Formats: sequence, C-alpha cells, structure tokens
Amino acid sequence: MRLQITITSMRAAPAPDLPSHLFAGAGSDRATFRVTRGAAPSREAISVLLEDAIADVCVTNYDQVTGQGSFVVVDGSAPAPGTTIELDDDAVADPVDLSDGTPLSSAGPIHRPAIEQFYDMLDRHDWFFGYSDDSRVYRNGSDNLDRLKEIAGSLGGDHAALLAAFQKHHFSGAPWSTPKWDKPARPVSGVVSIPAAPSSASTGAGWQHDSQPPAEPPHAQRDDELIELAAYQRHCISNVVGAAFAWRNARRAFMGAAAVLHKPKARSQFFWILGGRRHQADAAEQVKAAQSLGFAEVQLEQALGQLMDAGYDVDAQRSRP
Repeated sequence: MRLQITITSMRAAPAPDLPSHLFAGAGSDRATFRVTRGAAPSREAISVLLEDAIADVCVTNYDQVTGQGSFVVVDGSAPAPGTTIELDDDAVADPVDLSDGTPLSSAGPIHRPAIEQFYDMLDRHDWFFGYSDDSRVYRNGSDNLDRLKEIAGSLGGDHAALLAAFQKHHFSGAPWSTPKWDKPARPVSGVVSIPAAPSSASTGAGWQHDSQPPAEPPHAQRDDELIELAAYQRHCISNVVGAAFAWRNARRAFMGAAAVLHKPKARSQFFWILGGRRHQADAAEQVKAAQSLGFAEVQLEQALGQLMDAGYDVDAQRSRP
C-alpha cells in the first residue's frame, strides 16, 4: 500500500515576486499536511519523499507519532488544501504504524550495517562539509554525520571506534597543529584495525651507542608523558577559547544584521521602492553573517571534540578547589 498525505491548510507567500534567498520567506508558500494512508515514516524519510513529489520543498516541522507536519515551497506554489499526494513507500525506512497506537519508543531498530559497510559509509562521507558555502552541502553533510553517530552510538564497539578513528584522521595534522593520525584500513573478515596514536620523532636517535646512559626509569617516562599531555590539553583549551570568541563575534554580527533587516519599513510606496536596493544589501549581509556563524559553530564543535579526545575531564576540573 502506497503512502498518502493530505494537505490540511495552505498559506500563500506574502510577497511572491520577491526572492526568498534575499527576503527570507517572502516568496515561499506554506502548507501543513497529515499522513492519511500508510505508516508514518521518519522525518528524514518524509523529507526525501516530499522532495521527490514537490519541487523546492523543505520540511519545517514534523511529528512522527501523529503523522502531521508542515513545509514551505521556496519561491513556488504549495498544493491547495484537500490535495492528496501519493508517495513511494519503498523509500521509507523504519516506519511507525499509527493504527495500533504503538509508541515511538518501540519502533524497529535503526540501520545496522556490517563493519565493512560502515567503513565504506565513513569513507564516502564529506568530513569537511562545514567549510562549504553551499547550504545544501552543509545540510546533507550534517544529516549524514548525525546518522553515522546514531549508528555508532547504537552499535558501539568496533563501529564507535572506527568513527572516532576517522574523526581523528581527518581533524589532525598541520591545520590543527596536532600529530597526524593515520587513516584506518578497511576491515577484513569483520576484524577492525585501529591505527596507533602518532608519536613524535625521537630527537636522540642519532647519538645512541654502546656507552649511552641507561634509559630513564618507567616513572620518569610516565612523568614526561603527563607533562606532554598537559601541554597538549592547554593547547586544546586555547583552541576552544579562540573558537568561542570567534563564535561570539560571529553571533553578534549575525544578530546585528538581523536587526537591521527587520527594521520597520517606510509606509510610503515611493520610499519603499528607493529602499529596496538597501534592503537587498542588508539581506545579503545577513546571509554572509549566517554563513560565518555556521562556520564558527563548526570550528567550536571541532575544538571541543579535540579537547575531549585529549582526555580533558571537565567535571574533574570543576571539582578542583
């Protein structure tokens, strides 16, 4: 049985002649819908199905339990209320049947790929999506990373270790002033091989000979390792502080641009036309500020992840006098 949704309400765009990429929401129709036949799919699935059925659609709200949601059609027309849309339920994963009142928590498990398949998923993922100026690339990369983390968090073990190894490989090295981690090899027969931690080159390898002094005792080596770890953690903390300041400045710039864009408009049609170009420039500045804020958020998240990977215990630091 095919999946069917019904449009329950529609609100036309307030200014259909204005482009939404400059005037947020001005040229976009809004509509609400409800799943009227079949099992309600997940938010990700309903988004994909609607994108196949309606051009330039974007789901803004959806409740899988009730099967109700809303979407906008960017610079386009939404279907009229009462319209029914047939969707291909073959693309729906892990549906929840609403007819028997089954709660969402008892839905089927998430996708459980084999370790080799999960490796291929990690290898194909665009790890640097956060640096793209294309909002679609950023959204797709963010959604895909959430799915990878969900799989790793559900299965744990080798899946979680493989995800962490890929993150360390891609976000280490010269750009981050950290030792470079090797890329994990593809598992063979279900056996995962995680690369060892990178070690700094020995500075005293050239002078070692038969008369060299005895090696340092284990406790001295341990002290050196702790000193190096503390220095690296301080470096990570510095990166977090710098990223936090950059995020704060980017957020202030975005809020300032948003405040300018939403200033009251002149009532006179003549002055409104004259101010149209200025309004477009303000909208463009808001888009740039939003991109800068998104980039700063990614940088801050990566800096925090680097600090956590370094073994920094936030709770322990808070409890210190």
